[in-house]
Amino acid sequence: MERRLRFSQAEKFSQTYFYTQDPFQASLSSGLAAKIDGLIFKVCLTLGKWPKNSRNLRIVILKDGKQVQQRHLVFQPFQAAGPSWFGYGRMEAFYEARSHTIFLSLEDLHAGILAHELVHFVLCQSYVVPPPASAQEDWARYVESSLD
Repeated sequence: MERRLRFSQAEKFSQTYFYTQDPFQASLSSGLAAKIDGLIFKVCLTLGKWPKNSRNLRIVILKDGKQVQQRHLVFQPFQAAGPSWFGYGRMEAFYEARSHTIFLSLEDLHAGILAHELVHFVLCQSYVVPPPASAQEDWARYVESSLD
């Protein structure tokens, strides 16, 4: 995951994203957290918004889009339709606002997907009442496409 993100550390953010008891993984997480900070900084600059609430962001990395879809069904059990309603579909990532958590598929991960989900986090933390989902999606797609 760290190799797929090419952002440097930003001074504005310094959150803890990962917890692991494995010493090898713990040694890697600080470099990855710095890159995520850099990506959040880029997202905030692009949006012109900075999180006002000091909520901790959690990132859960799952094996693939099928596991992400299954997690999504836990939070939104009746939102999906068709075969994915039974948990057979795929989803690259999603942001769950109540728990301030991004769920990511490691198999599908790239900086654009993470930036897309970070937009939801930043917008939800920047306003007392977050913008409607459709407006958030428009901004998220814009930021994702402008990362080059």
